[in-house]
Amino acid sequence: MTDFILIMFITTSWIWGFEYLFKEGEIFEKTGKWIEEKVGDFWCKPLICCKYCMASAHGTIFYWLLIPEYGFIMWPVFCVCVCGLTAIFDKK
Repeated sequence: MTDFILIMFITTSWIWGFEYLFKEGEIFEKTGKWIEEKVGDFWCKPLICCKYCMASAHGTIFYWLLIPEYGFIMWPVFCVCVCGLTAIFDKK
């Protein structure tokens, strides 16, 4: 279970950093605008635009790549926990 929690923190850190890279004034700002124009707001949110929405897409990738041994049942739990941890960090 320790690995589950550790991967949860790593995923949350990844999401915060990844989202920041595409913000205005950052290194991938133009790429972010291009992605948003091409895929629209609905698909842009889980990819690069919304930390909370990114918990589902990025959380799924991290879960299945790093801790698949917990199986299908823990996958939504992981994504919800990553979203919650993001919210906790966002409030600090």
